[in-house]
Amino acid sequence: MSSNRLWMIGLAVAIVAVLGLGWLVGVAPQLAAVDAANAQRQTVQQQNEQATTALAKLKSDYAGIDDLKAKLATLQQSVPGSAELNTFVKQLISASSTSQATVSSITISDAQPYAPPAPAAAAAPAASASTATPTPAPTAAPTAAPAAAAPPAPLPPQLKTNPKVTGANFIAIPVAVGLKGSYSNVLAFTKAAQSGSRLFLVNKFTSTASTASAATKPPAGTDATNAQDASSSVTATLSGFVYVFLYSDSATSTPAPAG
Repeated sequence: MSSNRLWMIGLAVAIVAVLGLGWLVGVAPQLAAVDAANAQRQTVQQQNEQATTALAKLKSDYAGIDDLKAKLATLQQSVPGSAELNTFVKQLISASSTSQATVSSITISDAQPYAPPAPAAAAAPAASASTATPTPAPTAAPTAAPAAAAPPAPLPPQLKTNPKVTGANFIAIPVAVGLKGSYSNVLAFTKAAQSGSRLFLVNKFTSTASTASAATKPPAGTDATNAQDASSSVTATLSGFVYVFLYSDSATSTPAPAG
């Protein structure tokens, strides 16, 4: 083999080695960098698209922020951040004026922390059938019709609670209102008192006929349960609760005393 041929072979090997080394040192890292840049660009592009969608949603929500503020103000009047009992008493006086029922007394008791309702107890399993006691061979007798199966017990309503509403920030204030007037006027007062801007949840209503009405006997043949008609004069007591929610900006404040 001539020296020229050896030189040609050596030169070819050197060129291949240089090209391979150049690929490993220069080209391959650049291609990897390009791939990484493309992946990063796609990620950024996706983030930009998500941000654009979120921004459009925020703009849409902000367009109705005045309505949301109005709704919030209404809710804060219904359940304020402090007792504001003077305002509630004015609401009762307004209901008295509208219904023409006389408010004889207003009793406000001490505030109570909210207690979340306990979950409904699971239904007890049906009692297993007892084993029949063996008896002697029976005599011929008519076969009794099988007893109808008892209908299943109705399920209790599902209670809705919010973990953000606790006894630390939600307070109930018991209120009892004494009333005098015709039965229809007392009912009108009850409706007006519960329809005001301040939430008043009535949980008890009692009424008794006044002395003059009680002395008047219902006509013969009239059901005694209907003797107290809309025009009869009654003395009634309306019991319920008003509520206070300590909002985040008033969480450190204490509601005004009930008295």
